[in-house]
Amino acid sequence: MSLDAKSFDDKMRDVLRYFSEGSVEIDFENDDNAMECLGECIKLEYLIGIDIARTADGNLHAQKINPKVTRKGLYFLEAKDPDLRSRQALTVSIIAIVVSVLSLINGIVGTLIR
Repeated sequence: MSLDAKSFDDKMRDVLRYFSEGSVEIDFENDDNAMECLGECIKLEYLIGIDIARTADGNLHAQKINPKVTRKGLYFLEAKDPDLRSRQALTVSIIAIVVSVLSLINGIVGTLIR
């Protein structure tokens, strides 16, 4: 597996989109990363209705019975970036500090000019 953690999560989201929306084209036969991500989605219970097994040569093989994305999988799919909220909160805090400092400077300059 040559994917880093973020790329692996992105690929898992692609796999889930493939089964939930059909909006992503994935060649599971020729994409080892996609098969590994499919296996991880099944292991984490993001997908049901798929049997997956490792062949003697170490490759994964999937048999699709009635694939469905679970609620847990939908939550993972919707959480595009787990750090997004904390970055947004930090950005808002920094903006608030900048506004406060500018207001303070404005007050000081206004007092000095009088």
